[in-house]
Amino acid sequence: MTKTELFSSLLAATGNLQPAAETTAAELDDLRRAFLQSFEHASPPPAATSSSGPDPRLAAELDYLVAQHLSAPQPGQPVYLQPREVQVRIPIDPASPAATAGHAPVRSFGPFTNAAGKLIWYDLFTFPKWLHVRASASGDDLLLLPFTTPRTPVHNDIPIPAGSIWIPARGFSASAPAVAYAGVRIKGGTLTVGSGSHFQGDVLVTPAGSTTLRITLDSTPAAGPAAGPGAEAVAANPKLPATATFVLTPPAILNVRMDDSSVSLYGQPFTLTRNPAPPAYDANLRQVLIPCSASANSLAVGRVTSSLFTPAGSAKVQSAAWALPVSAAAPTALGDAAGAGSLLITLGSGLQAHWQGLLVSPALLISTQILSSPSSFLLTSDALAPGARQNFSLWNDSASRRTSLEITFAKPARVVFASYPTPGLNVVEVSGGVAQPRLDRPLSVGAEPIGNPIGVTYYLLQSTASLDLFLGSPTVADNSLGPTAMALTNALLVTTRIRGLSLNGPVTVDGLIDNGTLDLYLGLYQIVPTLPDPYAANFEPVLNRDAPDATTGVHVQVQWSQPDAPAMTVELTSSFGDFGSVLPGSVVPSQRNGFLEEFSSWLGGVPFDGWTLLDVSSNADQLGVTMAPTGRVGPALTIQDLSLSTAALNTRSFLLPQFQWEPVHNLPNPLTTDRRSLWNLPLTVQRQSSARIRFALCPSRRFPWPLNWYELTARMAPRLPFFSRSRSALRRWRCLTRRLRTSTRRPT
Repeated sequence: MTKTELFSSLLAATGNLQPAAETTAAELDDLRRAFLQSFEHASPPPAATSSSGPDPRLAAELDYLVAQHLSAPQPGQPVYLQPREVQVRIPIDPASPAATAGHAPVRSFGPFTNAAGKLIWYDLFTFPKWLHVRASASGDDLLLLPFTTPRTPVHNDIPIPAGSIWIPARGFSASAPAVAYAGVRIKGGTLTVGSGSHFQGDVLVTPAGSTTLRITLDSTPAAGPAAGPGAEAVAANPKLPATATFVLTPPAILNVRMDDSSVSLYGQPFTLTRNPAPPAYDANLRQVLIPCSASANSLAVGRVTSSLFTPAGSAKVQSAAWALPVSAAAPTALGDAAGAGSLLITLGSGLQAHWQGLLVSPALLISTQILSSPSSFLLTSDALAPGARQNFSLWNDSASRRTSLEITFAKPARVVFASYPTPGLNVVEVSGGVAQPRLDRPLSVGAEPIGNPIGVTYYLLQSTASLDLFLGSPTVADNSLGPTAMALTNALLVTTRIRGLSLNGPVTVDGLIDNGTLDLYLGLYQIVPTLPDPYAANFEPVLNRDAPDATTGVHVQVQWSQPDAPAMTVELTSSFGDFGSVLPGSVVPSQRNGFLEEFSSWLGGVPFDGWTLLDVSSNADQLGVTMAPTGRVGPALTIQDLSLSTAALNTRSFLLPQFQWEPVHNLPNPLTTDRRSLWNLPLTVQRQSSARIRFALCPSRRFPWPLNWYELTARMAPRLPFFSRSRSALRRWRCLTRRLRTSTRRPT
């Protein structure tokens, strides 16, 4: 990639990121260096399209990093960066990418805040080369071994060094994805091959009979606390099989043998012994299951160390297994395996659970699966909680009452509890609930809060220092509730109801969020510019639009550092930086105006026809404005202080009648070095001393047809020739004004 391409791609990927409170600018630079490395091996994001360009300091920083990247030798190992919006990775979470489900990240970056104020983390994965074991040089993989496996002359046994191995998931079960591999970290092992086996490049060809793989698992226990967050994983004390043997006969794995394993779940000990049942694939867990028999046929919950998630009751054991995580990725996109697998106990109904903040009644766990490994403890279950609810209190409204978000569970919810000994963290994930916002902002034009129910998924993260909430919802294209409208000071936004929602902040045990951020995302039907006084316009609102625009939207954010200090901002969003599709169609003049066309060309192609509004609160000395985006500055439209805004270059002010109200005195332009001359003479305002005239263009006939009235453009002044010392420019201006005087006639 060229320097320009790398710069544009890096700007698109990281230009809107800022370090969060616990992150440094140096870590953001490290992330950007990792992105530059990833661009060498994968398609970068689309280049940024903002016409205004990046901040000069940001541009200088990115330019330096790109130059540094191009001057240094690049490693040949591909890398990949995966974003996430939660502090921890939960591999069995359906929202996590299937391609990296069984991987261990080399490094994690963050958190950072993006343009919407959301926290975001990035995981860095590396993809080394592998030694492929196949029945033929061009056949399917039977096994992927560390690339450092010795290529010694083949006898019977080939030593395998420590690292990761990957086995095709289809070898265990035909129901597994076609291109997917189960990964295991090992301390070492041996591959026994038949006669005729040989190395061919990076492929070990084993054409005859079966191949036997013997491995020693790398399942070193992780250090962790005896109490508090992370203690549940330590208390389980899982002991994975010490060794395992796989007999591979293309196209399937003929046999799997392994040592016994053990685990203690909520005080109930289990020993797992391999049974003769064939391996299976669990699509919900995204794991290959090697069946085992459990020493106990039921689980009675005894000792619970977590205060965040508390199960109770007893349930029968339905199955047990050694579970291996599966990554749905090609060999070129496989990295280090996340571990040596987990011990899985599947339970029937009978358990119930309560998590922090759940009100009224506990949830009934229908079918529960518990996976325990040295690095994590995971419990996942479908839960029934029709009478339960969870309430998060937000900022105070005008009456000092707390606004809130109430979550109910009319349908079965999915609950995941995770405990990590390192860094000492407990997590509860709940999906399937419906949130009802009870807010005092934003308001519709009818002064009613915009707060429709919406499905959400939320995470409660408990560390030794705090309990944090991360709540979000998928953006849904649901227009069944019909459009609503929000009023700005100078425009009307016709929007959908809430289509997406996110909320994050520290939460107390009572559900109070004393400082946080709430983001609402709405679809956009139309933007209708308005004036505060009675006005006439050259456009009409579109009244027959059945669906919101697909490329634009409205983002409302409320931030509060304390309950009594909420601050709301409204933002227009666009996939392409253009809002013409949601603005009304303006009236096209029935006749050409050659003078204005020539003058527009003389100004550099500045358009004069656009969305025009005229203040008609009086019948004399009328003032109006035209909005005509030039495409030279971006974004075309923004919202500032709840007012629709655009660059001055995109606007025209005009006067009716077509002559100035009173004699005026032109103020010298402080942005130029022009001498006082005939073209920069003072003109004194008689009564309206606040008027400022930059230049007069041409007269008008009648509104709202061709806009050849006096127009005023604030930011155009430094670019106009009559502020220049150039004599040729002055001659051009005199010529234009002569034509203006000869073509002027008063309106009838």
